[in-house]
Amino acid sequence: MKRTRLQAEQRRRSHNRSSQAGLGAKHGIQARKRNSTSDALLEVALEFFSTKAYAEVTIQEIAKQSNLTYSLVYYYYKSKEDLFQSAVSHAIERAIENYNNLRERHSSPVDLINYWLEYNIRESTALKRLVKIMFEFSGKRDGSPSVVREVEYFYMFERKLLADGIRLGIERGLFTCTSPDETAAFVSTHIDGIFHGALVRPELDIESAMNNLRDVLWRLLEYEPHQLGG
Repeated sequence: MKRTRLQAEQRRRSHNRSSQAGLGAKHGIQARKRNSTSDALLEVALEFFSTKAYAEVTIQEIAKQSNLTYSLVYYYYKSKEDLFQSAVSHAIERAIENYNNLRERHSSPVDLINYWLEYNIRESTALKRLVKIMFEFSGKRDGSPSVVREVEYFYMFERKLLADGIRLGIERGLFTCTSPDETAAFVSTHIDGIFHGALVRPELDIESAMNNLRDVLWRLLEYEPHQLGG
């Protein structure tokens, strides 16, 4: 009986993962059946994990801040490690989902790049928390390989969307670039640098820094923002 239930649960999880097309299930991102309670719990967990050392965070304080019982947290997540991994997955999936929703409305290569940079500005608080969590946990890779896979997928997604936008701009005669992948890697690394800089320099203006990066990118691509047909 236990084995039958386990197999049924495995089939259910497999179906959920396969339904999350484009969200990197094959790269390790765990898809879950979500609701408002579990999402709210993940938001609270992200706040704690981004402001305290991992070892200092407790399920009790997350439950209290979420106005949930201790046992209900364990109904959704089997351990603090499971909650941590799910919180990171939640933040990454949300970033990718939001961008994909915007991308469906436009096919312009300029817009594809602009929307990603603007998303980083609009969601800078949440993304800065995510960067802090990833940085803090980077030295503990052996303890959470699934988090490593998810983080690697996020950066792969970011580099690919930037490189694809650059290639599309080249095809349409808007951009001049001999190395779309290298240029995309440069932008991705610079975005990371902006968020890391904001963590140690609270006075750093993320919006201005992102806009400066945009200007540099357009110059690298020999693109004039006032051009028509972008």
